[in-house]
Amino acid sequence: MYQAVAEAPDLQWETFGEHLDSGGRVGELTRVCAGSWIRADFTTWVGHAEKNRGWEYLARVRDRFQGSLAAAGALRRVRLAGGVEVEAPDPARVGPGCAGRLAAAMTAMANAESSDWFWWYGDDNPTDYAREFDTTFRRHLSQALELAGAEADPGLDIPVLRAGGQA
Repeated sequence: MYQAVAEAPDLQWETFGEHLDSGGRVGELTRVCAGSWIRADFTTWVGHAEKNRGWEYLARVRDRFQGSLAAAGALRRVRLAGGVEVEAPDPARVGPGCAGRLAAAMTAMANAESSDWFWWYGDDNPTDYAREFDTTFRRHLSQALELAGAEADPGLDIPVLRAGGQA
């Protein structure tokens, strides 16, 4: 099936960035359905104090990280629905296959942005490895800042997990 789709003469393949760069139309989502296979809601990723604290860490680091990319000239303007323009990482500078510290920083940031870290915070998915997951999540955030040349965030030394060793 994949081969048939890939070889279909009526389909034109492009990345989201290529679509936006070519002035392609972007629709507006009026409703977002939870893509979770468990409970069909967002509680796996947000709501519990630990999950929310994890998102606060991620948002704080992402803001600083974005500032480092801007200072390095590694952002580009992207037009969204309604004509709104935002700055986004330039895949030609920091995308897959790119070399250098900024590209490595982008990989570390992408690793930290994986939703699965938040699965392990809170009390709904207990594991004996919660401390290791927490340490690894915070390490990805620290690496993103370090590789991007941003000042270290001492708050990342404080675990997202508050008590015990099990989420």
